[in-house]
Amino acid sequence: MRWAIAVLISSVFVFMWGFAFYGLSGVPEKMILEVDDEVQVGESLKEYFPENGVYFLPNTTHNEEEREKLHKAGPVAIVHMRRINGVEMMDKGILISGFCHIMLTCIALCMLLGVVNCGVSGWFARIRFFLLVGLLVAFYGKIGEAVWWQQSWSWQLINAMYDWVAISIAGLVISTIAPYPKK
Repeated sequence: MRWAIAVLISSVFVFMWGFAFYGLSGVPEKMILEVDDEVQVGESLKEYFPENGVYFLPNTTHNEEEREKLHKAGPVAIVHMRRINGVEMMDKGILISGFCHIMLTCIALCMLLGVVNCGVSGWFARIRFFLLVGLLVAFYGKIGEAVWWQQSWSWQLINAMYDWVAISIAGLVISTIAPYPKK
């Protein structure tokens, strides 16, 4: 029962962290560049990228020599068309699926703690464990995006920090509520 409570409460805390970070802080917006005429750019995007999905420029249909030439000439881009026909800004479906994603992550964190429970006995040991897990998740995922896919370093660093704090918050709650192994 305490494991279920740990999952539920940690999920709520991480969801609230996401709302505070992405909804209230204004920090992520500082990492986003703006275009001059977003309506015109949006129409061009619909014209050149007509369906939801991921597009690479130069695209992968060129032969190797042609593709290398286009890479050198630029631009090189990955375009994520998310909602070609638009969506409500605060789409309830995204919020619900986001909470489910958080909850599944918290379940996995509880399972991970269950696997190593004897090795991290004590509250501080659990906290250190989750701080390291959070750092690993953030470093591999977000910093990997900057390294391998050349995504914006500023955007990936701020999101890596978000992920590290999110996992740490979940770990703090789970460490406090989840049962300790019996000796």
